[in-house]
Amino acid sequence: QVTRLLSFYLLVTAFSVSAFLATGLNLHMIPYFTDRGLTPGTAALVVAVWSGSGALGSLTLGFLAERFSIRLVATWSFLLLGTGFALLLTVHSTLIGLTWGVYQGFVNGGMFILQQVIFADYYGRGSLGAIRGAMQPATLGANALGPLAAAVVFDMTGSYVGVFSAFIFLSIFCAICTFFAKPPIPTQFQVGS
Repeated sequence: QVTRLLSFYLLVTAFSVSAFLATGLNLHMIPYFTDRGLTPGTAALVVAVWSGSGALGSLTLGFLAERFSIRLVATWSFLLLGTGFALLLTVHSTLIGLTWGVYQGFVNGGMFILQQVIFADYYGRGSLGAIRGAMQPATLGANALGPLAAAVVFDMTGSYVGVFSAFIFLSIFCAICTFFAKPPIPTQFQVGS
């Protein structure tokens, strides 16, 4: 039933692309920050702050997802993710790096929770394992390609600016996919318990 719904493919696309963005960023953060003039120790501190603020993002976006439309919360989160990549391009000092770490970590932490909630809210919990299994090949493939794509662009251009600029537009693309992934209506899909 789910594989006949446009919303399923839009959500799989959005969250697979976000996996591509996440790993493309995660494995290149330290080199990017050191290229921007931060010391290795400061770069590691920014990553620690980024990681730590994810916990607050998970709690906050999980709270919002239960009180507002999950589709709109996810759409706005993808737009905030794109804003985070724009802020990343301005990092050239410890203060801006730490500011970015708090902001982007918060948004990234929330994205994981939103992915878990939106599939359960849209399609129920009765077949959630099978549904998640159906989307996993796309997500894992995107996960693997993210760091490789960022490395190839860096090798070709000598800079991360191009790849992180592209990530801004890919985040907007994810937001558009999520916005148009409207929840199924009862006649389209029998939601499991």
